[in-house]
Amino acid sequence: MEVLKRAAVRPENACANMVLMGLRGYSMPFDERRVLAWVYQRHTSRLRVDRPSLQDTILRVVDRGREVLEAYRRMALERLSEPVARRIAESELPLRVLPDFIEVETLEDGRRALKGFSPQATLWDAYNSVSAAIWHNAKSDISTKLDQFNVLHAALPLAR
Repeated sequence: MEVLKRAAVRPENACANMVLMGLRGYSMPFDERRVLAWVYQRHTSRLRVDRPSLQDTILRVVDRGREVLEAYRRMALERLSEPVARRIAESELPLRVLPDFIEVETLEDGRRALKGFSPQATLWDAYNSVSAAIWHNAKSDISTKLDQFNVLHAALPLAR
């Protein structure tokens, strides 16, 4: 059983969509994605599962997933506006993560200002571009990435 306990908390026991298997009381750092739901099932001699409770948890996760997808769908339909482009341009996000369709100029006092943006871009284009650049920056640790995502979410409506 001890071998199983050690194996149960290893990162390779997390599937691609981050459904985790582990033990209560053991921490398992992975990439700190948002947890939609969790369930704890005490080990029993016959591994009896409280099916109604588990079904309820799964249905809540599915409903939350639908809410997220609906927010993304709305973002894909809404054009990037000047106020949103300005919030992104003037944010504390590093310039290297900003999309090409948001142009930034640095003022004499060091502040950043929106120089131009593409009104053909959608909120989804902006969110997807910036979030991909944040996530795939190998030089940033997870704390930095989370901070940058918080800045992005504050600048973009519906991305919360």
